[in-house]
Amino acid sequence: VIFRYPQKPKTTLCEVHLGLGFRALPASCMQKADEKKEEPPTLEALGKKWNKFSSAYGTVMGTWASTSGQALVANLCVESPDVAKEGKLDILEVGCGPGNVTTLLLNRLRVCERPFKAVKILSTDFSESMLDLAKKRLQDVPRDPAITVELKKMDACDLGSLKTGTYDRLISNLCYMLVPDHKKAFAEAYRVLKPGGLACIGVWGEESNTKLFNLFPRALKKIGVDRPENNTRSNHHLQKQGGDDGLRKMMKGFGFRRCTVFHVHNAVGCLDGKELTQKWLRCMGDEGLAVPVLAKLRETGKYELMCETMSALAEEILEAGQPIGLDVSIMIARK
Repeated sequence: VIFRYPQKPKTTLCEVHLGLGFRALPASCMQKADEKKEEPPTLEALGKKWNKFSSAYGTVMGTWASTSGQALVANLCVESPDVAKEGKLDILEVGCGPGNVTTLLLNRLRVCERPFKAVKILSTDFSESMLDLAKKRLQDVPRDPAITVELKKMDACDLGSLKTGTYDRLISNLCYMLVPDHKKAFAEAYRVLKPGGLACIGVWGEESNTKLFNLFPRALKKIGVDRPENNTRSNHHLQKQGGDDGLRKMMKGFGFRRCTVFHVHNAVGCLDGKELTQKWLRCMGDEGLAVPVLAKLRETGKYELMCETMSALAEEILEAGQPIGLDVSIMIARK
């Protein structure tokens, strides 16, 4: 694998991999929360968050987030007749993060029936820290002279440096629900694909099936701690606009001639509720996002109680035989 990584990436707008602008609330609060005007996070806020969060995400959350990545890679159709006809394959990855899905894609390409002679992959992200992690991760992937990978900082909402009708495939795991203007981002995805090209995109799915981001608010409520007001747009906003049918109509509205939608669950691997809570705190604590409410809990002496409460709630879910993770909507759309 050949890596082309710019020494000084050009600063552009608006693509950050999986910014956790989550706003998961107890069911009793959902109606009130939905009535509030939700604002998309700013580019500056997302950039700062993900440069800080990249390490914790890459080692903890990036692993379980790869479940949906596997589904995307499996549906990328790299062995289809159109690839054999062209003899080459151009793939664009939007929101590559720490390179987890890029690695899955490279491994798939190495072992498939290989109807192509050459593959070029352009993996993009807004966070320079994420790109640094991806570069390090991909150095451990076995090299293949027929496959080249370029890592580049780019704007999902403005891929102007890429020519129209350039790519056979587009893959993106947990990115498009984050960008400030998803309409521009999806329109750009359609533009850069060749006629007949395929887009495989995963976004946050059903909030009711996402227990991971409900645990912390539930624990706070149980110990009598009010959660700070947050009017940031929920990362579930695309799914909430009309469910699966809404996603299909949305993609067709951008020009895709058909769109298949199904769901996978990114379950967090853990032996018990305590381990899950520890993983969560690693991402939300000083190593990760440094959520302010955690500092308040320490100041008021309620931090340990919150940890115990969250661990107990997680244990109840696991004992009931249910996964704790993120529901992901997978969209397979053809131009």
